[in-house]
Amino acid sequence: MSKTVNPIRVLHVDDEPDLSDMVATFLEREDDRLTVCTATSANEGLETIDEADVDCIVSDYDMPSTNGIEFLEAVRESHPELPFILYTGKGSEEVAADAISAGVTDYLQKDRGTEQYAILANRITNAVSAQWSAIESEQNRYRLERILKTIPSCVVQLDYEGRFIFANDRAVEVLGLEESELTDWAYNDPEWEIMDLNGNPISDEKLPFRQVRDSGEPLYGFRHTIKWSDGTQKNLLVNGTPLLDSNGETDSVIFSLTDITDQIEYQHQLTQATARLEALFENSPDMINIHDMEGNITDPNPLLCEEMGYDEDELTDMKVWELDQEMNPHKAHTLWEGMNQGDRKRIEGVYQRRDGSELPVEVHIRYLYVDGEDRFMVISRDITERKKQEQQLQQERDRFRAVFEEAFDTMVLADEDGQYIKVNKSATELFRHPEDELIGRSIREFAPEDFDFEMAWQEFQQSEKELGTFPLVRPNGDERIIEYAATRDIIPDQHLSVLRDVTERKQREQKLNRQNEQLDEFASLVSHDLRNPLNVASGHLEIARKDCDSEHLEPVKRALDRMNTLTEDLLMLARQGETIDDLEPVDIAVLVEGCWQNVETADATLVIDVNRTIYTDKSRLKQLVENLVRNAVEHGGDAVTVTVGELDDGFYIEDNGPGIPEHEHDDVFDAGYSTNKEGTGFGLSIVKQIVNAHDWEIHVAEGSEGGARFEISSVKFNPE
Repeated sequence: MSKTVNPIRVLHVDDEPDLSDMVATFLEREDDRLTVCTATSANEGLETIDEADVDCIVSDYDMPSTNGIEFLEAVRESHPELPFILYTGKGSEEVAADAISAGVTDYLQKDRGTEQYAILANRITNAVSAQWSAIESEQNRYRLERILKTIPSCVVQLDYEGRFIFANDRAVEVLGLEESELTDWAYNDPEWEIMDLNGNPISDEKLPFRQVRDSGEPLYGFRHTIKWSDGTQKNLLVNGTPLLDSNGETDSVIFSLTDITDQIEYQHQLTQATARLEALFENSPDMINIHDMEGNITDPNPLLCEEMGYDEDELTDMKVWELDQEMNPHKAHTLWEGMNQGDRKRIEGVYQRRDGSELPVEVHIRYLYVDGEDRFMVISRDITERKKQEQQLQQERDRFRAVFEEAFDTMVLADEDGQYIKVNKSATELFRHPEDELIGRSIREFAPEDFDFEMAWQEFQQSEKELGTFPLVRPNGDERIIEYAATRDIIPDQHLSVLRDVTERKQREQKLNRQNEQLDEFASLVSHDLRNPLNVASGHLEIARKDCDSEHLEPVKRALDRMNTLTEDLLMLARQGETIDDLEPVDIAVLVEGCWQNVETADATLVIDVNRTIYTDKSRLKQLVENLVRNAVEHGGDAVTVTVGELDDGFYIEDNGPGIPEHEHDDVFDAGYSTNKEGTGFGLSIVKQIVNAHDWEIHVAEGSEGGARFEISSVKFNPE
């Protein structure tokens, strides 16, 4: 409701009381909204203004002490906007000019007749209505300005030329404007570049301001990007409308701007995420389907269709339990009803293909709430290989259990502290304790009291292969020597240990060591006490041959040469038992060529048919080859052919001589065996020891042309 229907309080000031009362009477009759109070002087009028809350003053001009103009000036000091009508019987241009200069609202000259009161009443209501409208307009403007300043949206007003007139606080912040310099900015300011969301420039006439101004029509939902010179960039949603002047022409344009930079980025990320999800769904290495609460498959991915042999339409007509043979309606609903949004379940199933074949799968189910509907996303993976591996693992466990239980060697499983948690039957025989007395105990409990077990255990753990020996005392006091080997991580947090009674073997090794010591003493005797006299005898023989010529000297020389050869072979045989520590790759063909040059071969022929490299002690292998070549020449004759060839796991050396009788094949490596009266009988024995030192094997066979053939196998080749 407009305020102009409200009562209008009027103060009429005139120094003639009767006239003033009459005017009041006529004014109230002319317009029932008017309520008139009177005053007979300017001073009385000033007092009445504050007391009566006056809406308009009607004042005479010609009054004693203070005239109407002076009264007006006094009123304007305290009430600059209060409507003031000068109603005077003294009319002149000079008075009117002074009144206007003093800020009079209206000027009316008194006249005869009552019609003038209707005019005066109209002037009063018009003045008050205009004042009230101005006040209401200002209040509305103030309210609007406060609203525009506080709303979260950016609001700007541009004049007809496109320059900023107004910008609220949010617009100042978003656009980077300085409010004090607002009028220096325009919509197409060079400080920023306006582009579409794809980064393309927008022509001036296509910009929102020009579209609204030139068309006079509102604009909604226009999106563009503003990029500042420092690289800052923002995306804006623009709504605009024209503001019209009194003639209906566009006077200015007001815009609402929304910073949608984060929204655009979110939409971009959402689009990318959606694209990635769609790509993952379509190209996933796993089978995926989505089904509802009733078990209806609604969306299978291509891999599921391919693996199952159905097309998409066929799968979407199926229930999940028609696909998964491990599922049924009751089991499925029990599973689904126990899930909340975001919950995941893992189960295993068996999918049946269209052709009837079955596929074991691992199934991951996730409950989703999509567009108000219950949905389940099912990701399935083929676990055929895993099932095979699990089956193989179970078979291995079964085999391990069988080997563990029935092994001849003692086998025990121990925890991290070395306490036995499982033992096999052989353990009870080795320890001479029943199984229940062994569980919970460790090897240290069976060691002699004076044995430093901690030191032995430390040495055992530091060994590369975790091998060691420990003394074991049985209940009857019998002390045995136990070889102990442990393997970790076969079973998590457990150690598998294999124990073997090596008491007799250790005794044999001690005996062998004593024999080796005796051999060393013998070698020393041969090397020093026998070789020196032989050298003396050989020297004197040479002197004797120069001094005289006797047929008895040649047999002496042959005897001494044979004794030297026997001495060398004996020394070599005595030392061949040494172990071989350092192996190196050796080309067999190259080594054989060198050996052939070192042996007296007369007119013999060498054929090399091997191209392999083996790991060996080069000097020992050289002795082996030279002895076998020498043996072939000695027994096959000066024109014998010696062939060195290749085996799958070794090599052979054969000749085309008379060969070795089959019944003597097992005897040829015995020390002293020889069919040549000039031989020592130790050559092949030395070959056998070299083979044994390498952990190889040697076998005598008939050659391809009937001669002798020596096959050396279990050789370690250098990989090509």
